[in-house]
Amino acid sequence: MTGIAEKIDNGSYTASVHSAASGNTSFETLDLDDFLGVLGKLPIYARAGARWFVSPAGYAASIQRLKYAAGGASVQDLGSGVADTFLGYPVQLVHVLNSTLGTDSGAVKVLFGNIGLSSIYARRREFSVRLFDQVYATTDQLLLQGTARFDINHHSLGSTSEAGPVIALKTA
Repeated sequence: MTGIAEKIDNGSYTASVHSAASGNTSFETLDLDDFLGVLGKLPIYARAGARWFVSPAGYAASIQRLKYAAGGASVQDLGSGVADTFLGYPVQLVHVLNSTLGTDSGAVKVLFGNIGLSSIYARRREFSVRLFDQVYATTDQLLLQGTARFDINHHSLGSTSEAGPVIALKTA
């Protein structure tokens, strides 16, 4: 399986990648204009159901930093449990996205869009369990084997001339 952040950055989907301003080489240096550039690239058809995807470390060092600097949130909001939003769209924390703090030039840091329009998760075979009761019969033990087959296919990420339903924010 190839993750969406890796696939969107392979050179075939350049219209779906927004590069941060010169000098913005880390989560800590991303600014509001970088995020607005991503927002502006997303096609209208993908705005319903769109959300920001970012690692927890990246969220704290970029989005949350920008919100607090602008007075858009307060310390009281930290423990409220209310779903977080940024620029009018929900924020989804994703542990597998880039979380490198400090200089990290040319890396996809944040995704924005409607992944339901760009990708499909498919199960080839449901979870199944097999019981082998003869293998360890002499020691009164059982062997259970569980398997499942699945994949995810990112099929619509745009092209070199047309942005797709997911836009990547890449550091300078």
